Amino acid sequence: MNYKNILNVCSGLLICLVAFMATARGTGEEMNPLKLEDLFKFNTITDRVPIDITSDGHWIAYTTQNREQYEGGGGDSMYSKTGVVTLEVGYATVWVTNTQTGEHRNLTPDWGSSWAPRWSPQGRHLAFFSDWMGKPHLFIWDRESDDMREFSSATVRTFFGFEVPKWTPDGRFIFFKSISSTDGSISDKSAIDEPQVPPKTSQEPSFVEIWDWPKKRLQEQKNEPAEKDQTRMTNPFGKQDVDLVIADTKTGKTFSLMKEYMIRSFDIASNGEYVAVTVYLGSETPAAQQPVFALYVLPLPKELGEASPTEIEPFVRKIQMGYGITVSWSPDSKYIAYTTEGDLA
Repeated sequence: MNYKNILNVCSGLLICLVAFMATARGTGEEMNPLKLEDLFKFNTITDRVPIDITSDGHWIAYTTQNREQYEGGGGDSMYSKTGVVTLEVGYATVWVTNTQTGEHRNLTPDWGSSWAPRWSPQGRHLAFFSDWMGKPHLFIWDRESDDMREFSSATVRTFFGFEVPKWTPDGRFIFFKSISSTDGSISDKSAIDEPQVPPKTSQEPSFVEIWDWPKKRLQEQKNEPAEKDQTRMTNPFGKQDVDLVIADTKTGKTFSLMKEYMIRSFDIASNGEYVAVTVYLGSETPAAQQPVFALYVLPLPKELGEASPTEIEPFVRKIQMGYGITVSWSPDSKYIAYTTEGDLA
């Protein structure tokens, strides 16, 4: 990866701004102090949205935002009318830069809100989200053919600006979160429902937990019965109208791996065989602010038409976490690590 060229490109962006200011001075016009409202007219790198670089270091994908133009959802809503997280990605734009030539390109001019670019493992395709067609959908840009493809059968639903589409290691499938649909665009037959009675398992609390998957299973602890826990947690089954969706880049179809859960985050194993998913269960008690999560580990289908199990169970239940996003696979796909927080006494 040629980091020197990447730094040169970033420096070039700053030089262009300096050159523009120098040119303005050279016109003989009086230079007035820059006002605060003028600063909002400039596009800036979007907060909390990751920058992504191809494996060869030749291409950078990033998101800029014009805060003067974006429109909020109104009232107390964190989402716009189209379903975009307004503060973090409202009126954002996806750009790509060639680190070898210094060429910059805006892939989504006047599209509304576009964000979360993510290169495929091979670096040819770029996946991102955009509400160009009225609702946030998944788009894929082919760098070589310049073709743009939209997956309109699933409406994207993110909670944080840093949530991005995630590719499987072979570059065929893309995972993202979607609003649950009953219009047939995502087959109800593919839905996986949580059993009515959760298992009575828990974990020994610590700041970092690591488990051997799938050989080692969690042992039952001397905790309160699960039935009593259900009455204490504000959302014991983690239900909501969010799906974990797989998009097939070859067929253009989408498939719901988990349906109608309060999915917070997910991570794909490097061998492409499993996905770890965190589900928000609400507060530990109605009067508490401590968030509680469940961790699911699901096998990935080889083909989207494969039959899915009718029931799934949490691998770990009732984990005290901050945001539910600190879950990661080891490089050999043998271990899952996650951090915990809260009252560990």
